[in-house]
Amino acid sequence: MNRKLFSIFLLIAISRGICVAEEDSRLGFPKCSEISLRLGKQSWAKDLRQIPATVIDKGVMRNVPYISFQSGDCELNVYGDPDNPAGVEIGLYRSLLADDAAKKRCLDFMSEMLPSQTYRALLQKLDPKKDAVTSSGLTIEITPPTDDDAYGGWWVSAYYVTALDYFRASPAEIANITVPKNMTTTNSQAELSGWSASDMKLARPSTNLLEINVASISIGGNKYERARIVKRNPAEATIYHSTGVATYPLAQFSPDIQRTLGYDPTAADAYIRTQAESQKAATQEKTEAQTQQPAQATVDDAQSYDSDRVYVRGYYRKNGTYVHSYTRRR
Repeated sequence: MNRKLFSIFLLIAISRGICVAEEDSRLGFPKCSEISLRLGKQSWAKDLRQIPATVIDKGVMRNVPYISFQSGDCELNVYGDPDNPAGVEIGLYRSLLADDAAKKRCLDFMSEMLPSQTYRALLQKLDPKKDAVTSSGLTIEITPPTDDDAYGGWWVSAYYVTALDYFRASPAEIANITVPKNMTTTNSQAELSGWSASDMKLARPSTNLLEINVASISIGGNKYERARIVKRNPAEATIYHSTGVATYPLAQFSPDIQRTLGYDPTAADAYIRTQAESQKAATQEKTEAQTQQPAQATVDDAQSYDSDRVYVRGYYRKNGTYVHSYTRRR
């Protein structure tokens, strides 16, 4: 994120007239730097490191900027303003999904992050398989890996929905504060994103993609050989084949393929309507922004990579202070 884009994003925040990070409006979580420092001191998370944060495209955290840390198959995410987080979550992947001791460690760590003993007592009562409770605006939730927005992980999280909504980025803002995960790793792009090629490999998978392989498939008047069909969203699937790539609506595939990919016509229609509304809103926002600011990333970029982008890293000012690329503060 360069300084120009950061300034644009900051102006957007100021224009909304909201400042959730002021000292008299603290939400109760420790600062991100303190949270990560505490986790890094745990004997089971000594190798904790910051990793690229993949844009979340579903659930309550959708399009909320965050900072992500990883230690083996354990991941920590801090949402919103790093100095006054709107939400915190810690979770487990792969080898630790069936490890009850690891889950207990995560629950104990989250307990330390909660603002009061009242919330800690509520956390202790939650079912570690799946549960949620909301009190005084704070939601504490345990999400199993089978949930659509879990990305294959087990999570314990605490968040203020109203604060998350404030930090939730529009498609145009997502385009400004993120880069494609599969970007070519030239020196100039690495400098822009703040992430190296090796960093990118550590990022959370974009989605729980469903895919099948077929020897050949005919669709849309075309025949594709040695095809790998991947569900990209509720309405479309992409065919990777012997001579290239093609994307079609799931409605055009055979009933067998639709069943394998979990096609739901109702969900597809809802997704299409939502995308159209987002496109319209982003186009309007872009038009308004262009009258005040230099050209920014296109709306098409925001739509095409919404679930396949990572947030750029912040940068250090000359005076040594750290600026997060998406902090919304005066």
